[in-house]
Amino acid sequence: MKTLTDILIFIIDTIGSLYISVVLIRLLLQMVRADFYNPLSQTIVKLTNPLVMPLRKIVPGLFGIDWACVCVAFILQLVLLLIINLIGSYAMAGLGSLLFVTTYMLIMNILGIYLFAMIVVVIVSWVAPHNYNPAVLLMNQLLRPFLRPIQRIIPPVAGLDLSPMVFLMALYIIRNFILPAVVRSLGFI
Repeated sequence: MKTLTDILIFIIDTIGSLYISVVLIRLLLQMVRADFYNPLSQTIVKLTNPLVMPLRKIVPGLFGIDWACVCVAFILQLVLLLIINLIGSYAMAGLGSLLFVTTYMLIMNILGIYLFAMIVVVIVSWVAPHNYNPAVLLMNQLLRPFLRPIQRIIPPVAGLDLSPMVFLMALYIIRNFILPAVVRSLGFI
């Protein structure tokens, strides 16, 4: 019976996490003002509109951030954690802990999106440097605001752009060392 519960938790977690990632990608693409007419952008908007658009009537965008997307991602992550806790019969944490874990999971998800995008862009740049795939174009638009400042500090060396490596290292350090240290210092681990 434990195996069936684990399988159910895995399926629910995978589907929920993928949808939350799509909502977060929509948020990030809006923040960097990526090409809205890109076919992948259109797909992301269509997938997330059923939850984001009704909330937009209540939660306005502010400072270039679509707060409706933030709220949808936060609520979905919170509900996902609650469902997994209920199915798995795990001990329920207090509200403060649950809100902190939800925020932590969303931050880790965003960092994972950037890690994935950077790795894909690097591999594609080696295999097909002049690729005009809609997904690769969106990933480049998503990464550009972070790579440009690094490129100003570290210019290309013999035609080799080192900014992706620096960015990947920074993401890895934040995701694997800094955030877990913060969580440990706050007593959540």
